[in-house]
Amino acid sequence: MDPGSEGPAKIFRTQALHSVGGRNRLNTLSPMISPQIWVVTAALALLLAAVVSWGFLGRIPVSVIGSGVFLRGERLDSIHAPLEGMIYEFKKHAGDRVKARECIALIARSAAEVEQPAQVLASADGTIVSIEAEDWDFVTQGQTIAIVAAGSDDPICIAFVPLAEGKRLVQGMQVRASFSHSDSYGDARAIGTVSSIDDFVTGPGQMLGRIPSPTVIESIQERFGTITAIVVAFERDPNGRDGLRWTTRRGASGAVANGTPCDVEIIVSEIPPAALLLPGLGQGDGSSP
Repeated sequence: MDPGSEGPAKIFRTQALHSVGGRNRLNTLSPMISPQIWVVTAALALLLAAVVSWGFLGRIPVSVIGSGVFLRGERLDSIHAPLEGMIYEFKKHAGDRVKARECIALIARSAAEVEQPAQVLASADGTIVSIEAEDWDFVTQGQTIAIVAAGSDDPICIAFVPLAEGKRLVQGMQVRASFSHSDSYGDARAIGTVSSIDDFVTGPGQMLGRIPSPTVIESIQERFGTITAIVVAFERDPNGRDGLRWTTRRGASGAVANGTPCDVEIIVSEIPPAALLLPGLGQGDGSSP
């Protein structure tokens, strides 16, 4: 055989050996990547894709937090003793409806004047929220003896928020409210909207005019500092608990009474979750506050 003729054949044999060796190496490696690993890898890839999609396409709420009290009415009025003396008799009790100028209690200056006691009158139509004294208690002139939720019986919350946060609020923003109540409401929260916002600082005197409870006022001021007031109008639902619309359905009985403390969450805007890591994201689409 011509020695020169072995050149091409030798080259082809060398290539064939390399090809067989490569296939052998693949056969050696492929058992290491089992079907289970491929399934796990694919699942992780899908999960990562879902997280990334949610990060940019999902929405989380940006909210402002406040505190206040629930009532069915337009405001809370304090009823004061017109003179110093002894409460002879309460004509009305907590939960009773009253008319303007209707007698709530009788006060006598002394035992000798029991036959001609002075009347304590309601300032407006409304509902007695609380009685601040008892029969035969001695009271001073100007002392609060009752609190009345005056006006209509629409369910509202008089709430207070930090002044800086209040500047971000506008009428119509969605609100979720949770109540401090001995009969727990669990995760259910009442749904409402912002109906009015003060454009000035609300001082202690103005707070007392709306919530005649120094204890509640002191707690709110300690929590938020400089504040402003808002009014939340709750949505009604004849089939809902207490006639209110809730975030969840609950079958348990109970009542949200006038003067019940509540915490409110006002939804200012919604942003994509990725904006928490990329602060500039969402500012150009109106989603950020």
